[in-house]
Amino acid sequence: VDEAVVAIEAALTALGHRPRRLSFELGVSAVIEFLTAQRPDVVVVLGQPVPDDPDGESQVVALLDLLRIPHTSESVDALALVRDKPRVKMVAAHHGLPVPAYAVCHNGVLPEQLPPAPWIVKPALEHGSRGIECATPATDRADLAARVQALRARFRQPVLVDTFIDGREFQVGIVGDDLLPVLELDFSALPPEAPKMIGYATKWHYESVEFKSLHYSCPARIDERTALALTDLARGAVDAFGLRRCSR
Repeated sequence: VDEAVVAIEAALTALGHRPRRLSFELGVSAVIEFLTAQRPDVVVVLGQPVPDDPDGESQVVALLDLLRIPHTSESVDALALVRDKPRVKMVAAHHGLPVPAYAVCHNGVLPEQLPPAPWIVKPALEHGSRGIECATPATDRADLAARVQALRARFRQPVLVDTFIDGREFQVGIVGDDLLPVLELDFSALPPEAPKMIGYATKWHYESVEFKSLHYSCPARIDERTALALTDLARGAVDAFGLRRCSR
């Protein structure tokens, strides 16, 4: 986040604007006082007051909406929806978007019917890849049950079981109606035994093998047909979830 703040400040300054930093470390009342006394033209939202609170970003956006201050985040409704991974899958499937086969485990108990193996598990209501371990996907029911129970004990919420999809991984950024170049995540520097996936360590443990081994290729080395298919899927997701500002 610090690197993003520095980059955004530099870009805005180069365009003739006067960016100012505002952190909830000052306290909620101080933030509200600042926003009302020195109304900014727009607020670039880069997270939530408490890093481990998945509701935080939507609360910040609700505050900005209440104060009628423009911001770069999505609507409160959209943020609440995309945090709920099972609902995301149901909405995506309803709109004809492909999703991996999945099951939801309530109270740490595996359902009778599971999607095809191998499996990865994640908390159903977190964000920022919290609870997602860069571990070899489970292939037997006993191992899967142990992982589900561990996540349930740690996060006290339903656990999502996904069929692990191996292969290349791409991201498509969209700002308003504008498509950014397709980006590919390059896992080639990972140890041979490591699964090709993004987990919590990949994003936030800067000294981990996962973080240091991940590289990016942008624009991705793909043919026009593949690029068109990916951008069509991205636009379909934006429409399905009512996203209007920036997403990937």
